[in-house]
Formats: sequence, C-alpha cells, structure tokens
Amino acid sequence: MALYARMSFNINGWVTPSGAAGKSPNEGNHEYDYGFGFEEWFFNVRRFKDEHGNDCHFAYLDPLRDFNPLIHNDGEELVLYTLQKMPNAPTQRFIVARIPKGHWRFITHERYQVLCGLNVAGINAMRDELLQAYNQPTYRQGLQWVTVEDRFIQQRNCQNEAGILTNTSRLWNLELLQPIKILMQPVTRTLPCPDWHINTFMMFQLYDSVNGDFNHENCGRNI
Repeated sequence: MALYARMSFNINGWVTPSGAAGKSPNEGNHEYDYGFGFEEWFFNVRRFKDEHGNDCHFAYLDPLRDFNPLIHNDGEELVLYTLQKMPNAPTQRFIVARIPKGHWRFITHERYQVLCGLNVAGINAMRDELLQAYNQPTYRQGLQWVTVEDRFIQQRNCQNEAGILTNTSRLWNLELLQPIKILMQPVTRTLPCPDWHINTFMMFQLYDSVNGDFNHENCGRNI
C-alpha cells in the first residue's frame, strides 16, 4: 500500500531549481510556464523552524494538493517519481525516492500559515535561489523574472496561478521526519506491480495503490 507522487524534474539533486533540462516542453505545465516546480527544493538540507522552535525539514509535492485525510493516510509509504523529457527521445521515468511509513507527515493549510510566519528568512532564501537559477543560461528562455517571482509569491501567500486564495497552494505541504536517500531508479516494464504503473502515469496527481487508481488489467501482476 503506497501513495505515488510525481515531482518536477531536477538535475541539482532537488536542492535548488536547475533550469529547463529534462522538464516538460508543453504549455500549461507549471514547470514549462514558469521554468520551475516547487518540488525543486525537496532535498534541500536548510532547516526551518516549527511551532516549538525545533529544526525541521519542510517540502512540497504538487500531487499532495489532492491529499484528503478522509481517503488517504500520511502513515503510508510515499513513492516519488519524475519524468525526464528530452528532445527527440522517449520520456524517461525514475523512482526518485521511497519515503517509508512514519517518515513523513502532511502539513495542513492551517499549520502552513503558522509556519510561513516563522520562517521568513528561509522563504527569502528560496526566492534568492530561484533568482540565481533564473539568471543562468539554462533557465527556460522567454520568461520574465517578474512572472517567475510573482508565481513564487502567489504560492507563498496561498494563491493559485490565477491569484485566487486556496487551501491547497503553499510552499510546503509535507514534513520529512527522517533523512531520505535519492535513488533515481529507472522505471522499466519489468518492474513489479505496483511500481510498474509508473510507466502509465503522466499527471501531477496523487495515485493511491489501493483506492482504485491502478488498472491491473494490463500489468498482469498482483499487488
């Protein structure tokens, strides 16, 4: 039993935004429209402060916008994967990491609002790292910094891309409770189920291996 979530592609080990390499070339995809994804700080070792002043590791996964505590369980394993898009070549898929049960927890909208106020310096550092990435020749060409920065500010302020306040837009929506190892395991057709199904996943959405998100008619394997 596991939850599967796609991450924006990154070549910096998900420490800071890494530019256009490997990202989607399609309009309407966040990592194309703005040149980055909020997952690109996922493994940054910068420590933020929680409500009690403790050092913590906060991160973001776009598919967790779909997280519903009435349906999903943040006590389950979380499998992170990514798609690498290359010109004139097949899309490559990788399992980035496996976060075991009990090694992560969901950050609610209400908690994020508290944490955001406690971590202004860390958020400003993220903004500066995004600017550094933007200033590199590897960043997606044709974007204006004001567009990129405004999108960062929207997310910080719990606004979606239209500037509308939501309870799903934020810079962090999970807390990592233990160190996580990056795997970058290639996804092949020989993987067992349920990992096999990553071959069919394209969207930034949360896939639950037991709640009807997996069609086992084609994989020929059992959970």
